[in-house]
Amino acid sequence: MGDGEGRDYGLRLCTDSFSIKEFVTLMNVLIIHYNINSKIHIKRTPTGVKHRIAINSKELIKIK
Repeated sequence: MGDGEGRDYGLRLCTDSFSIKEFVTLMNVLIIHYNINSKIHIKRTPTGVKHRIAINSKELIKIK
């Protein structure tokens, strides 16, 4: 499992090694089971494109 990074505007889950299917499944679990809306953040690197889950700070209140 990947790690994450916190920012003033929210949180990013570093799901770089996840397949697209696993990535979408995780986003669905967040919305269906926890009512946490998230967005796709695309990070471009020299080795390719990485997809990360971005959760804004308003949604983080639900986690607390």
